[in-house]
Amino acid sequence: MRGRSVFVLLGCVLLATCALAGWRTVETERAPCPRFGHTLVNVGGRFLLFGGLGACSPQDLFNDLWEYNPALEDWEEITPVTLPPPARKGHAAVAHGGKMYVIAGFTEERNGKPGFLNDVWAYDPAAHAWERVPTRGPGPAPRSAPGAVSCAGRIWLLGGYGEEGPLTDLRALDPESGTWERRADFPGKRLGRPAMSCSGGRIVVYGGRDAG
Repeated sequence: MRGRSVFVLLGCVLLATCALAGWRTVETERAPCPRFGHTLVNVGGRFLLFGGLGACSPQDLFNDLWEYNPALEDWEEITPVTLPPPARKGHAAVAHGGKMYVIAGFTEERNGKPGFLNDVWAYDPAAHAWERVPTRGPGPAPRSAPGAVSCAGRIWLLGGYGEEGPLTDLRALDPESGTWERRADFPGKRLGRPAMSCSGGRIVVYGGRDAG
């Protein structure tokens, strides 16, 4: 890593060992293309990487799926038995109920308009299968760069950036029924995938970017 420009897309794995309080670079035989705007989610000890914009060729949007095995310290590309979501970057992804849920993001422009998305997909590692989740209710407008977290039996989606600009809304998805609900708006516009965590049924939000 030493001496590289901060503008270079990176494809290495950095591992922090809590007991040693340090970092080391993990050398792997296989690896996804270097990228940004992707997600990495831990589903029952399986580290799943999806999507992003990469550097294998100019302006590649990905919908590939990779699993990192921390015991073997290596990557494996997963070939699902069903069709994957459309390629995208800036999406949200969370682990919930033994599955990885992918929501929203940005894809190729469509009919000259920005390719913002608001679809919901679930990947089941046990079945190696993707499924588009049918939803109902007041769902989020198409967007990229929202924050997301699993908390109190729901998947929560906050803010992001859509066709009208930065967003403030907070939505809750019941994955079992596919029902969206709108909750109290965030006090200020928030994009750039703010960090979100859940503790004791409460959501903690840190960082992100406002409308400025």
